Amino acid sequence: MTRDNLFDWLGYAPVRAVGGTWIATSADIAVEDWDVIRRNAAEAAGRVRELRGG
Repeated sequence: MTRDNLFDWLGYAPVRAVGGTWIATSADIAVEDWDVIRRNAAEAAGRVRELRGG
């Protein structure tokens, strides 16, 4: 699962949840770049809200 195909997976009815290493890469974790991780997580959550109308 990638940032680019998040909508594709969530649009498939049997899929209830997705994740992706792009949200918190090992490099970002290693350097404790919590701001990048937070932004990526917020982007993913925003995309889900957009898709699901919430």
